[in-house]
Amino acid sequence: MKIEIRHVTPMRLANVMALIYGCMMTVFAVIFLPFFLLIMRLSPKAGADGGASSLVMVFMLCLYPVMGLIIGWLSGLLGATVFNFIVRWTGGVLVEWDEINQWGNRVVNTPLPVSSSPGL
Repeated sequence: MKIEIRHVTPMRLANVMALIYGCMMTVFAVIFLPFFLLIMRLSPKAGADGGASSLVMVFMLCLYPVMGLIIGWLSGLLGATVFNFIVRWTGGVLVEWDEINQWGNRVVNTPLPVSSSPGL
């Protein structure tokens, strides 16, 4: 079965991409947390800051998922907008898939569902 994608709603894609990036960056922050704690523990506390650089590292680690949300939202919005602009000349993206039933068998000769929403 083949369909052609000719339009992507920018705000919806931006929201989805923000959540995807936010989740990924949260996972990365949790993975990097032990390394940050180890570095803070092993680093000397010399200087006038008295360990303020450790607080900056923790702050940056906490800020990482928030930045992922912002960057994900912006890249989703920009990506969908550019896609909708470019697709006017390229004719869209052709996607081919097979429908699989609940038993894992391919369903043959199924009609394409008709959508009443614009852009699909």
